Amino acid sequence: MEICTYKHTAHIEVRYAETDQMGIVHHSVYAVWFEQARTEYFRTAGASYADMEAEGFGAPVLELNVKFKQPTRYGDFVDVETSMIREGLKVRFEYKVFVNG
Repeated sequence: MEICTYKHTAHIEVRYAETDQMGIVHHSVYAVWFEQARTEYFRTAGASYADMEAEGFGAPVLELNVKFKQPTRYGDFVDVETSMIREGLKVRFEYKVFVNG
């Protein structure tokens, strides 16, 4: 296992369409935010999904575990900190979500 020291933080504003009638973000939205954060992670590191795919690499999501500690609401600003851990031929991404700082 190799822990990469590079981290990236994506800044996301919660959109109305991502919430339910109570104004709370639907749980399925977090996977979309993680995808956005992962894309930004690669781009800021000097790569892209398109570059990796052109070289024959794929990046399927094999597992997704989320521990929800408090709700996120419409109007909040979310920071998604992304880090990567290499495990042989696989990579694992870890995300930390911070709401309004």
